[in-house]
Amino acid sequence: MPEAGDRTIKETIESVLVAFILALTLRAFVVEAFIIPTGSMAPTLLGRHVRLTCPQCGYLLKVDGEARPGPLEEALPEHRRPRCPMCRMPQALDGSTPLHSGDRILVHKYAHLLRPPRRWDVVVFKNPQSPFGGSSNFIKRLTGLPGESLFLHDGSGRAFGEFGIAQLAVDLVDLALHLGEGSGQALA
Repeated sequence: MPEAGDRTIKETIESVLVAFILALTLRAFVVEAFIIPTGSMAPTLLGRHVRLTCPQCGYLLKVDGEARPGPLEEALPEHRRPRCPMCRMPQALDGSTPLHSGDRILVHKYAHLLRPPRRWDVVVFKNPQSPFGGSSNFIKRLTGLPGESLFLHDGSGRAFGEFGIAQLAVDLVDLALHLGEGSGQALA
């Protein structure tokens, strides 16, 4: 006859195994977690980024992690420095500034079966160059719906589909001004 201590150890191990199998099943068939790797989803979802506080106005800005100087550069030249979107002051940024990881999202794998995709939904897909190899996933916003063609006209995004031409909600010129100047874009 097993002792009470042996029974509780067995029940604990069974509970951990059931939880582990349930977690693996959910990850494989229902939801999966992803980390936003780059700043292409800014300003709503951030990739690897640096947080800076503007010394002139105190505004907290988030700068794309790729804007940091390289290993051989001491500091970025003036034209590559991120600027505060409030006061336009160039920000000091060096290689020792801590880099924060990207935002995390949970993706429902079968949401497309529950409802059709909508403009500006976040979508995750494999690299079209090697869909079965590697581990690179693309995480982007859906701008064009099925059956639409997208084009740029005077800096504004346009969609052409069955309902004619429609201007997209984001004006690319305004977005560029919002993000900042140069390659050190502020992701405010």
